[in-house]
Amino acid sequence: MNKKFFIANVILLTIVIALFEGVSHTIIKAKIGDYDLATQGGTTMTPSFYQVWEHPAGYKSWSGKTEFNNYGLRDRDDLTQEKPDNTVRIFFMGGSAAFGSQAMPGSMYLKLSGQGEYSNEETITYYLEEKLKAKYPEKNFEVINAATNWSRLHQQMLHYLRKLRTMEPDLVISMDAYNDSSPIHLKNTYADAEMLGQQELFGNLKHKISPIFQVSHTAYFMAMMIFRTGESFEPDMTLVEKYAAIKAPDNMDEQIGKARIEMEEQLQTNVHEYMSAMKNFDSVLDNDNVPHMFYLQPLTILDTYKEPTQIEDAIRGYQYDTLNEGQYLRLNFYSDIEFEANKLKDEGVLEFESMIDVFKGVKDVVYSDYCHFTPKGNELLAEYFLKEIEEKHPDLLQ
Repeated sequence: MNKKFFIANVILLTIVIALFEGVSHTIIKAKIGDYDLATQGGTTMTPSFYQVWEHPAGYKSWSGKTEFNNYGLRDRDDLTQEKPDNTVRIFFMGGSAAFGSQAMPGSMYLKLSGQGEYSNEETITYYLEEKLKAKYPEKNFEVINAATNWSRLHQQMLHYLRKLRTMEPDLVISMDAYNDSSPIHLKNTYADAEMLGQQELFGNLKHKISPIFQVSHTAYFMAMMIFRTGESFEPDMTLVEKYAAIKAPDNMDEQIGKARIEMEEQLQTNVHEYMSAMKNFDSVLDNDNVPHMFYLQPLTILDTYKEPTQIEDAIRGYQYDTLNEGQYLRLNFYSDIEFEANKLKDEGVLEFESMIDVFKGVKDVVYSDYCHFTPKGNELLAEYFLKEIEEKHPDLLQ
């Protein structure tokens, strides 16, 4: 009797599990289309043997807004290694701002801006490609989002060398510097970056238990309900009003100067590593005869040129309210990079532009936090890059 009862329960449990698996699979497929469970069960960033981490090919976010192609690049269309005829292929590189990330999840910035995940069709690369196609219909354009969240400039160079250089690029654009200015005590060696990746990216609970999600549709479905990023929402206006009233400290310039002295060694390390990476990447691209441009990405706290909205005032106010060594280091880093890179630009050996004043005169909300942009901000940046291409590389448009 006990044996029959046990067998019956095993059969029943098997049926229940199969039912849950089938229902979960149906729901997931209806939500995101065809998918590979082993890929979907992981995270949006996976370990990489050449640049520490990268985005997985074929991954789709639960919302369907973010999708990676066959090369792990943020695009819904797969790429061919060989460039199609009459096509201008532009690779856009950088960190999360270039990639098109939302306001930092779980942060005060998200409460202030309400900017959740947005789609592939609201990124700088998508807008730029559409603008190029509309203005130059006789040409075909592929503006490819080759940015990687958390990426530093030397990792972009590795990304290019390992994956992009054989894909016949006509232009490489890099927009970055925020990650390179990070106040970490480690240097930019592969081993140190790998350690940072293991601690910050792959040491979280979601990644540790992801093997469960990769073998069960039901587990993956439950994980997406628990860990989902969420949609955009209305900002918390009580918090917006509170932080919008906070202004820069009267002694901020003094504190920046003091931090320069106190953190001189770290500052010089970060500046030296970034400038070395830029010069090395420049040499690699020159050697490949690939036109390229390096851009210092805008930061909310440095953008005194834009007429801020109340939300942007609140974002900046929160930064003023939480000023720390890291932010002072970043302010000094940006100042030094502008000076060093502009010097090379004036000597005619580097294509470089600072974008600190890129939103001058704009009245829309373009910042969603300290360095990420709203879809409107991305569209305006696409217009800026269109003008840059027309001015500096008109031959690509003929």
